[in-house]
Amino acid sequence: MADDRTTKRVKIKDDYGGEHDYLIIAHPSGKGWPLLLRLLKVGGKAFNVTVSGSPSKVAAELGEMIDKYKSMMETEVSKSGIGNLVFSLAADLLESPEIVSGLFAHTARDRGDLSRPDDFDSAFQANYGELVFAIVEVIKLNYGPLLSRLLGGASVLQGLGASLSTAAQKL
Repeated sequence: MADDRTTKRVKIKDDYGGEHDYLIIAHPSGKGWPLLLRLLKVGGKAFNVTVSGSPSKVAAELGEMIDKYKSMMETEVSKSGIGNLVFSLAADLLESPEIVSGLFAHTARDRGDLSRPDDFDSAFQANYGELVFAIVEVIKLNYGPLLSRLLGGASVLQGLGASLSTAAQKL
């Protein structure tokens, strides 16, 4: 399978310095779209926005989250807090195991299938930093283009990765 817009190969270091090969395949739209709506509900908590209801209400709430995010990005102090925001979102996601398992439905790590509970548990046992970075990579492949368009360009996601790395170093 060649890398293209629906496939990504990436190396992610674990919490102990080992490097792991990931193959991430984008979700089919019939599964990716509902998962995005669930992610937005979790993400809305970080911005004190409740995402629910009709599509027009969800769109308005998403607009509110985008405005708050853009406002945060206008100051250097806020930019340094983006990584902490991502960790907060990851913590909220981990309280929703069905969302996390949905995220990894099409992801392999060192040829292990992360959609299988045993492979997932083995990969991330006492290795939660790698789990956070893997979540970010899966979200970037599946929803990165949409987030970039909504949030002001590809540099937003690049900045997110840098902010996440900075926050991880503080742990």
